[in-house]
Amino acid sequence: MEDTVFEPFKHTDRILTLAYSPDGAFIATGSMDKAVRIWETRTGRQAGKPLEGHAEGIYAVCYSPDGRRLVSGSYGTLHIWDINTRQMVLGPLEGHMGSIDAVQYSPDGTIIASASYDRLLKLWNAHTGDCIATIQHAKRMNSISFSPNGSYIATGCHDQLVRIYDVHEHELVRELAGHRGPVQCVQYSPHGSLIASSSEDYTIRLWDASTGDLVKGPLRGHKHFVSSVSFTCDGHRLISSSSDESIRVWDINSGHCVFGPLYGHGEPVHAISCSPDQEHFASCSSGRDSAIRMWDATTGQESADPLVGHDGAVLGIDISEDKHLLASAAHAGLVFIWDLKSHDLALPPLSGHKGPVFDVKFILKGTRLASGGRDGSIRVWDVHSGTSLHVIEAHGDHIRALSISSDGSRMASGSGDGTVRIWDVRSFEPLGEPLEHEGQVTSVCFSPDGSRLLSGCGSGKVRVWDVLREEETTGIDHNNFVNCVQFSTDGSMLVISSDRAVCLWETKTGNQLRCFQHSSEVLAAAISPNGELVLSGGRGGDIRLWDVKTGRLILLKVSADTFFVWTTH
Repeated sequence: MEDTVFEPFKHTDRILTLAYSPDGAFIATGSMDKAVRIWETRTGRQAGKPLEGHAEGIYAVCYSPDGRRLVSGSYGTLHIWDINTRQMVLGPLEGHMGSIDAVQYSPDGTIIASASYDRLLKLWNAHTGDCIATIQHAKRMNSISFSPNGSYIATGCHDQLVRIYDVHEHELVRELAGHRGPVQCVQYSPHGSLIASSSEDYTIRLWDASTGDLVKGPLRGHKHFVSSVSFTCDGHRLISSSSDESIRVWDINSGHCVFGPLYGHGEPVHAISCSPDQEHFASCSSGRDSAIRMWDATTGQESADPLVGHDGAVLGIDISEDKHLLASAAHAGLVFIWDLKSHDLALPPLSGHKGPVFDVKFILKGTRLASGGRDGSIRVWDVHSGTSLHVIEAHGDHIRALSISSDGSRMASGSGDGTVRIWDVRSFEPLGEPLEHEGQVTSVCFSPDGSRLLSGCGSGKVRVWDVLREEETTGIDHNNFVNCVQFSTDGSMLVISSDRAVCLWETKTGNQLRCFQHSSEVLAAAISPNGELVLSGGRGGDIRLWDVKTGRLILLKVSADTFFVWTTH
């Protein structure tokens, strides 16, 4: 294949899934923009019109073995498309009651398997659309994979197990236990002798498909959830992607990492797929990157020039105390300061961070701006001149979150190195020792009076700290990645968003008061000043307003336009 340079393929919203065509000439992608798009791998150009018809985002896509059809999974429905005509030929197939997170054709193209958040594995007749079998799981499945001979199907489950089923008898054959976190992805090797699994325990395992014995692993190297694994077509290497924003390439025989970590998206890498010719592999991010990136499988180098600039991936924002300026953090490694009256940039973009900038906070009455990024540093900028005044090597890993105390004297930083640090905002000297978590810290928040600090981490642990004593006063365990933590205005309640729920907890006791469910991952949540309402935003674009006292959903915004659904009971 001749060298070709092109911009990464783009959707108008987050890309959630991708798959190569059997001949490697095309890549299909599914996005939160509700469309399936097909791209030429040589040029990066979109091939034909998008496949449109789903009412929600598209979580999974898969080509039929002959490349003539494609199945797509959304919230509760499957569509089967004719690639040549771009028309839906079967569907919508209904039967699931949640997001369909995995779909796959059997090797002979006669069966489609689908796995959903509703904990159901369904097998469908690929020609008629009839449901052949339904298998109930105890927990939701994140991934499925047919064996090359089509006799078995493996599932990766949230209860930390890999399960293998007989496709024709619809019976459980064996369970593979060993992971210490939900299994994110499973895949049979091309020859069917191995099963690879990746997990939220940051590891990869290789299993003997016949006996269920562990052959290699756990393979360690990723610093966060391993979201996807994909064998090369010769079965000699395994490619993995992770929420730590990296990709790694592993040698199957030795278990060693031969390439990586490879960075390009600047956000958690959600999925990967290998080209049939083994020359390239493709990756997509689950964030606002909205791009597919191509990599050379022999060198580990990115085959395309990354986009530079503020292309929609806004990772953090803050407004100055006088409400004149807004600062935004970009995945391209830049910080932007905007004039809120003119809506123009107040300064040229501020550069200095190596990699994405995750959060920004105005300090010292809005005269300075602090930024934290993947390079583990905190930078302090003069908001009038844009000059970089201080560079603090604050953490050993990326800084995900910043918080300022109510009196403006202290700043907290939460990092992927598993620590929270508190800083004097004038001297930027650390105050006390690092506060330790079991996993990467994703969110931090000072209490209204500044005496306590709330922190949440990727392992699901939330902690309330006494700032002066540097001691944990309350600990709360979630089962999933914590995206956002916040105190209520009076400090009596905690708002915590994790997975597809936002929950309220009593600060003093750590008791759960109420939990509100979402149809997609909750990325942000806030409580009203009077403590009567909770507002939450999901990855699917839905915004929900809840009554704290009754638990009733008051308002649901389900799309980007002005369409609202009100509930009366």
